[in-house]
Amino acid sequence: MLRDLVVRNKPRETSGSRSANRFDFQKDWAILKLFELHQYKDDYLLVLDYHDDVMVLDSEYDPQSAAFYQLKTKDNGVWKLNDIIKAKKGKKGLLPSIIGKLYDCKLTFPNHTLSLTLVSNACFEISLQNHAGKSTEKKSIRFTDIEQKDLNKIITAIKTEHALQNEPDFVEITFLEVTDLNIKDRETYMKGKLHEFLESMNPKNGKFRLSLIYNAIFGEVKRKNDYEWSVSDFDEVKKHKGISRSQFQDMLSHFDIDDEFEQTWEEISKRLNSDKVDFKTILKLKAAWKELEIVQMDVANEYFQSQQLVIQEVLKEKNELPTPHLYQDLVESVYAEYRQREPKSMLDEYLIKATTLMEYCRL
Repeated sequence: MLRDLVVRNKPRETSGSRSANRFDFQKDWAILKLFELHQYKDDYLLVLDYHDDVMVLDSEYDPQSAAFYQLKTKDNGVWKLNDIIKAKKGKKGLLPSIIGKLYDCKLTFPNHTLSLTLVSNACFEISLQNHAGKSTEKKSIRFTDIEQKDLNKIITAIKTEHALQNEPDFVEITFLEVTDLNIKDRETYMKGKLHEFLESMNPKNGKFRLSLIYNAIFGEVKRKNDYEWSVSDFDEVKKHKGISRSQFQDMLSHFDIDDEFEQTWEEISKRLNSDKVDFKTILKLKAAWKELEIVQMDVANEYFQSQQLVIQEVLKEKNELPTPHLYQDLVESVYAEYRQREPKSMLDEYLIKATTLMEYCRL
């Protein structure tokens, strides 16, 4: 099974995860891929910096195929054929060539490789067959469109690098891709793409907290990409290196793309005023409510999530009691009980109370 092969066949190297200066281009491209997958695929698992820069499995539970993407950046100029096939010298001998490393995925998963794609911000200068046009003007190049002379050089390089006796089987599934992702102005470009994606999820809401949402998604992708410890089974790959459709959907649910968070506060503030809660308390709750919106976006904040569960438990117990005054009779009561259960809690008083109000509205 593919899920077993993913773990059994260890990646050739893990130094990418350990590099402090790992270029953020790869992470942003992975986010763009997430947007695409989430819009058009019912099931997927995107795996970061494991076997290659990005690996996309067709299922998070029982994958049958894998698409591999290698990301390369170039500040100036174009990629020439020799750049792709040449193996550079390293401290311990020759390093894998770009195409050699990409083809290694096919060797590792011979029966499950759906595609191999080299992605860059720079164009590729390579001879194409007459019908295919000029390579430097193309966003996507199929290896089947490469002129036979250059294709033979690629095949020879792969055979030599991997000491193959037979012809490598990869031409039909291998691609060169040029992305519009701009190295020098990544964040502006990404926020534009994020806005497009969020609008596709909820066309009725044109107002999104783009900076907060982008930072939250980027942080989660970075956390998965940079995880450097070994994994022992497929579930650990999913947990530590992957983002599945269900995980990304859960992440999106924390981002208030329906603008319910602000609307909910408006209803709560009306209730607080009608209950004659003093003005300073309402201001503190409002500030905590804004903080809560940010905190709950951080899907990696396991401490807050654990405390949120405690608040939920207390609230369920208290919710059956009469509460003529929401703040005085319910929120204060939940807070007192929560403090008894969690005397060493690191959460601020009003963040606890704002969380209580949020969970009360969700009941």
